Amino acid sequence: MNYFAQNINLLLKKDKLNQKTLGIIIGKKRSVVGSYIRGESQPNIDILIIIAEHFQITLDLLIRKDLSKIDLSDMTPAALTEEENILIEMRDKINYIHKSISKNDAKVALEDLSILIDKKPKKDI
Repeated sequence: MNYFAQNINLLLKKDKLNQKTLGIIIGKKRSVVGSYIRGESQPNIDILIIIAEHFQITLDLLIRKDLSKIDLSDMTPAALTEEENILIEMRDKINYIHKSISKNDAKVALEDLSILIDKKPKKDI
């Protein structure tokens, strides 16, 4: 039996993550993550690997085991990497720019975004 939908929901709650944040981590929209949680679709193997690595569990546990029957208290919440935090900050700045009414506010936000981009090594961008 495939427990992926149930397990991903449990892991999100355990680590206090929302669908939007997981979407950023795996490079998918929040609505796609929602379809995974509802069991309407399944991610490809590359996305499954990213999810398993993020939550620091095996693919076997993620897909084939009912995590609600396993003591997860020994598992520490997966911390977001520096890169994931930078991507989240960048996303928030871009969203702010799109909602901004003032050109001056947009300019300040773009300058902040530029600073965030400069934090990341150029070879990774």
